[in-house]
Amino acid sequence: MVVYFGLALDEHFEQELLPAHNWAHYLGPSGLMQLLETACGLDHSTPDMDYLRIPVYRKAIVRLLEEQANRFFSGSFASDQFATSKDLLQKRDELLLAGWDFQSEPETPPYLAVFADLEKIITADETIHELISKGFADRFTRLLEAIPQTEIPFHTLIHVEPLSLLPVFWQRLLAALAAKGLTVVAQGHHSEKGSGDLQLIQQMLGENSSQKINLKGDGSFLILKSKRAVDLARQLSKIVAENEDFKPTCLLMDHSLLFDMALSEEGQAALGLSQPSLSRPGQQVLKLAGSFLWHPVDPAKILEFTGLAVKPLQADLAHAIARYISERPGLMGEGWNSIVFGALARLGQRSTELAEEAKAQYRFWFERKRYDIQRDAPKSEAISIFRYIQFWALKQAGKESGAIFGQLAEQSRKAAELLDAIPEERITALDIERVVRTIFEPLNTHLHPPQSGHLNYVRQPNALLSNPGQLLWWNFTATEKPYFFTHWTRKVIQYLSSKGVFPDLPERKNRFQSWSQLLPLLKAGKQLILTIPESIDGKATNNHPLWPHIHTRINNIDAVIFDLDDPKQLQQLQKHLLVPGFEVIPVKEPENERLFLQLENMPAHWQREYESPSSLESIIYYPYQWFFKYVLQWYKSPLLGMVEINTLKGKLAHKVLEEMLRQLGAYQNKATLTAWVDQTLQQLMEKEGSPLLLYGKEPEKLNFINKVQYAAWHLYSLIQENNWQPLAIEEELETTWQDIRLRARADLVLQRGHDERLVMDFKWKSKTYRKEMMLNKEDLQLCLYAWMYKANLKWPATAWFVVEPSLVITRNPDAFKDIQALPNTETESVLYPGIMQQIEKTWNWRMEQLEQGRIELRTEANASLLEEHYEDDLSDLLEMKTQDAPFDDYQVLVGKFQ
Repeated sequence: MVVYFGLALDEHFEQELLPAHNWAHYLGPSGLMQLLETACGLDHSTPDMDYLRIPVYRKAIVRLLEEQANRFFSGSFASDQFATSKDLLQKRDELLLAGWDFQSEPETPPYLAVFADLEKIITADETIHELISKGFADRFTRLLEAIPQTEIPFHTLIHVEPLSLLPVFWQRLLAALAAKGLTVVAQGHHSEKGSGDLQLIQQMLGENSSQKINLKGDGSFLILKSKRAVDLARQLSKIVAENEDFKPTCLLMDHSLLFDMALSEEGQAALGLSQPSLSRPGQQVLKLAGSFLWHPVDPAKILEFTGLAVKPLQADLAHAIARYISERPGLMGEGWNSIVFGALARLGQRSTELAEEAKAQYRFWFERKRYDIQRDAPKSEAISIFRYIQFWALKQAGKESGAIFGQLAEQSRKAAELLDAIPEERITALDIERVVRTIFEPLNTHLHPPQSGHLNYVRQPNALLSNPGQLLWWNFTATEKPYFFTHWTRKVIQYLSSKGVFPDLPERKNRFQSWSQLLPLLKAGKQLILTIPESIDGKATNNHPLWPHIHTRINNIDAVIFDLDDPKQLQQLQKHLLVPGFEVIPVKEPENERLFLQLENMPAHWQREYESPSSLESIIYYPYQWFFKYVLQWYKSPLLGMVEINTLKGKLAHKVLEEMLRQLGAYQNKATLTAWVDQTLQQLMEKEGSPLLLYGKEPEKLNFINKVQYAAWHLYSLIQENNWQPLAIEEELETTWQDIRLRARADLVLQRGHDERLVMDFKWKSKTYRKEMMLNKEDLQLCLYAWMYKANLKWPATAWFVVEPSLVITRNPDAFKDIQALPNTETESVLYPGIMQQIEKTWNWRMEQLEQGRIELRTEANASLLEEHYEDDLSDLLEMKTQDAPFDDYQVLVGKFQ
């Protein structure tokens, strides 16, 4: 029996490329290890235990540091024990594979003496030794020791890569097999004979000649270029479809599925490539699950958890929670119970079993005890989370097809076992993150299975075991980085070399890389096509390391380069391959800005029974917003993100001011009020403002609290000193206006004496914007509030209270003493009657438009066109806006981004 051994042969490769040989087996590192371990009677069924070896090795390190604290890694270990243990274990395995016996001598460098001391600790403790010995390096060492006493089940081993370029431990293994009398030879690599362009280049590169050559342009060597990789993939797939005799072997070294998808779109058989992915929905559960253990809660992670496609939380319940958190980022705040139990009640109407399962899931995730994220938590709590995910995934695997649940269950099991192996009983958030990163493995993503008759392909150059007739090298650009540094010092390398131990060094790795880069050019038989995109996913590519050798040593290189974006060069390529031509697409003139959305019939019941000042303002200035939001009920998805930080601050500040106003007489002095504000805000932030409590937000949180404290005292003082009394605080008022019911909820209505009132609205920021609104007579909401609260008395004064920077904006000089009213403007009793008439006329005008199915699409781009369209029809109406609507969720729908 003959064995072909290659470092890339564990991966999928096409059997048609294999050399003809009786009783031949083609094995990669994993396959050869299993075959030899079986022959030697060694156990090769050991599961992956590397994730458990790290905490066990960490245990040995702790013991070593107890004996002598001053070691070269002491500082790193104190900073991050898990990462340091992982790095030291990798170095220990590398030394073992290189053949060092871990025997310490007087001349042993201190750097190596540490590993010798650690090995003594491992050998002395059976528990530690049992787990450490299950790693690949220990298995390999046992195999080397067993080979001299074992009958090997094959007589010849042909290694694909040159012996000197193989990793040192594989060189040791092949030397042990040769010592047994087996034939161990390198596979020969020969180029096809001929005088074509391809053969000229192969001779030039193989002989490393410095002479320049001239190509004939016979089509045996072609370079295809394009600005974008996606365009190059589409053109190549069309070329494959057009040429029945063009069936190249494809070298696909990058992990992109671009070329495979292009072939499928062109009707060609899919290669069925897989792409490793770290962002699979099932795996994201593991990353986010630990967030439920800590306080303060990170609402962004909870929101992401509820939005996952694969999660141990019922979908309808998760969506209800996501909607809450997007508006009130926190847990258990105002309205939380009604949202949650409402969702559970609706589930109960569908299925009692489903509702009970959702309740159990809710209790597990949201009603658990949480721990300060700056400290630690019981290890058992974290283990219970991963075990919960494991058993849930196993249960789902029995219900649904697909490998994702089995993979999730396996990784959850590993996380729980790894946590259990940590000797400490309490762990930190960093410990959990390290555990998840250790067991986190990229999962292969298959968009579609391989189809019959697809092109042959390999993913690594050293998987080319025979000379393919036609070879297509997809993405001939720099995809590999050279190795520069080693973690072994010169003194360590010299000491190990004196003992006959030679660890892998960058020099060998770089030589191997250079050899593998050259291999495809030397192995191509009749035709070699290199494809070079200038950019991939919008990022510029770098030249392949071989490109300078090819480009500078060919006199007429332009004769074989074809730019597939250029119709002329595409036409010249026709002499070598059938190429689809360019289709001339007529240029479409841009349409004029659309002014209206014209409907044949308005939706039934489009006229609403109730309106509010904000909805009235919407229909007056931006009718499309009113139509999309209130008639069609189109809302921005809550899963798209949380409320912005300034909006959140405004909501929290508003609640504090509202509560303060409800109990004005409870505060004796400024100290009492500011202490109450601090306490109230802390409680509110925990339930509805968690982003301000997260790590790194302390300065912003303190700044926010200080501003609200100052604003609360300022507002309190203004009310007290000017003899105002709260008449209504967030009180809903309803009245009839224009044959509709008008509802309003002003933030604050103050009363002084019998007939003097003031309507105040709270805002977080934008003092300049609010001042301009009053000066331009655009404060429609305040005007409507004032009209509703007038109650047959004189017109109330109106004001905005801007929390930052604690400023009252009003046009009424009598409202507050020592407050400067806006200059050059009349009081409310003079202005508001006229504004109310304009509001009524504008409302009637908009209603007439809507009854005709005409919905104005007002943007900054078409404002001037709208003015021309209306001509003088707007003279008695409110002045329309000429800017885009602020905070607009419908910008795409009105063509702003055309």
